[in-house]
Amino acid sequence: MEASITPDHFGADEVKFIHGTLAKFPTNSQLAMVRIVDNQPQFYGAIKNNTQVEYIDNRYAVFDIGSIAKTFTSAILAQQVVERKLSLNDEVSEILGFQFNNNTKITLKQLANHTSGLSRIPSDLFWELFFKNKDNPYANYDQSRLKEYLQQKLKIKNQDKFSYSNLGAGLLGFVLSEVNKVSYESMLQKAICEPLGLKQITTSRENAGSNLVQGLNTKGIPVPHWDLGALLGAGGIYSSIFDLAKYIIHNINDTNSGFELQREKTATVNKQMGIGLGWFIAKKQNSDNTIYFHDGGTNGFTSIVFMNIQTRSGIAILSNISANHVLKRGCLPQLAQKLYRR
Repeated sequence: MEASITPDHFGADEVKFIHGTLAKFPTNSQLAMVRIVDNQPQFYGAIKNNTQVEYIDNRYAVFDIGSIAKTFTSAILAQQVVERKLSLNDEVSEILGFQFNNNTKITLKQLANHTSGLSRIPSDLFWELFFKNKDNPYANYDQSRLKEYLQQKLKIKNQDKFSYSNLGAGLLGFVLSEVNKVSYESMLQKAICEPLGLKQITTSRENAGSNLVQGLNTKGIPVPHWDLGALLGAGGIYSSIFDLAKYIIHNINDTNSGFELQREKTATVNKQMGIGLGWFIAKKQNSDNTIYFHDGGTNGFTSIVFMNIQTRSGIAILSNISANHVLKRGCLPQLAQKLYRR
């Protein structure tokens, strides 16, 4: 993969905007960015120290990518559908071999496009998330707790209407692991990382090694990386910006039937937005071009990626800025839009 390894492709006004954005966040915050223009990745990194924001080559630094992991989980599903190992309409409780509470029926497609009617998180996880273990709320949510929830506590609401669900995406990853009789990590490596040459994408902090970036809370205090337990497929992946760039480039270039299936609209989110399998879909204003995107956030990290198939372009930003930071919601999407070149 040819790439710009210096900040030369970013103009002075762009660098000023990047540094000005990062200056609003705590000391030791950093951004790792890639802009893809005509299939070529252009990298830029920045870090805030005690006195100023500086350029840093952090292409190989590894960050939590949060919910961008959902696009990987759905990619595994799409590939298995293309290979006729599964169907999008396969029913989840039948695959797992036990009846859900109230005999609830949910399909694989509904898990991938957030129309299952499942809540955002399991109801028996609220205590950990808001009180008991806010820094790592999913850590103890293992397979036995997930199965107990599905069999005894599961409730759905407004099925077939879009409602974002970490539980649904996590359940999808769990189901795929059960079907393939391997761990999520093994499945991720075999289905996506090995074929695409992605050596720094993993669910294992041990595999990430010394390149792993420390996450920060809203005050800049180090916080633990989240452990997703049985819901790993919802947001348990680590990646460098270098490998995330490869992933995007493969998505916008490959005649990969699985990636193509992911981009087909399967549900409506609102008047401006739809969803495929994992990817959100939006039409650019005053254009026929379509943007596919996803973001991610944990207690210590925030990320965003979007791509345009027609123009073979895209952008991604990884950061160790807390998703709970009050400025995060506006600043990083604004930065991505500012840097994106159609």
